[in-house]
Amino acid sequence: METARGAANLKGIVSTSGVDAILLGATDLARSLGVPGRNDHPAVLAKLAEMTTTVTDAGWLWPGWPLPWSRPGPASGKEPRC
Repeated sequence: METARGAANLKGIVSTSGVDAILLGATDLARSLGVPGRNDHPAVLAKLAEMTTTVTDAGWLWPGWPLPWSRPGPASGKEPRC
């Protein structure tokens, strides 16, 4: 997900059968939100946190590296999808 439009449609995307992975692109997202090059901008971090919540609430797991905007562990208690 690299755009504000993608973020707005993320809930539907993560529930789509056949989708195997979700990747967040902070640099392109920053550009889409009007703050190019500012991956640390509050609007970008807030959108990334929102997207992380959407994905974890759908039962997805994140890769093993820490995401500075994420909260630990799956939030929903559902079986992880990937």
